[in-house]
Amino acid sequence: DSIRPEVKKYYNSMKTEIVHNKYQNTNNLTKCIQFILSKNNSFDRICIYGAFGGRFDQEMASIQALYRWKDYKLYLCNHNTCAF
Repeated sequence: DSIRPEVKKYYNSMKTEIVHNKYQNTNNLTKCIQFILSKNNSFDRICIYGAFGGRFDQEMASIQALYRWKDYKLYLCNHNTCAF
């Protein structure tokens, strides 16, 4: 919903699938995990790098994801720490 045109152009040139999700009642991490699981539900782990160090509300969403998807091995990491 907020991708800059030059960023979209770059990822399109790299043949990256860009998915627009109009549903605005969830955060980007939730949308991402839901997308991953909709493509393949047989993952034994999901590693998310960059889950900490941003805005406080985004960090809380990362922690909440650990509880929401507790049936999966979800790893939230950045360059200083990792939570699972």
